[in-house]
Amino acid sequence: MGPQFLIDSNVIIEFLIGNLPSQGVSWLIEKVNNQEHCISPINQIEVLGYNGEPDEMQRAELFINGSKSIPIDSQVVANTILIKRKKKIKLPDAVIAATAITHGLTIVTRNEKDFKDIDGIKTINLHSL
Repeated sequence: MGPQFLIDSNVIIEFLIGNLPSQGVSWLIEKVNNQEHCISPINQIEVLGYNGEPDEMQRAELFINGSKSIPIDSQVVANTILIKRKKKIKLPDAVIAATAITHGLTIVTRNEKDFKDIDGIKTINLHSL
């Protein structure tokens, strides 16, 4: 089937430290096991830049290494610029949004407001399942 979901950094970190609700954990594990997920290099930087416990960081590396990383290509850059021109948004969130739009992915997040009012964005909040 291929990737359908772009997993946001906050979901990965909350999963690793045990802060996702059980329905969110089950949903995420199913998608990961079916390889229906991917990440942006921004997610990799944010997650591996997180200063967690050694066992959390080992699990983070396993999660990242098991994820398909979507490169930041010229179309993602162009879409990031368009998003930044239209909305006051942090650069990492703009890149994640642009990656999702460019590749037709749904962003899996716990913080939908980061992506609010961006044309073409679809989100799933794992805290609302």
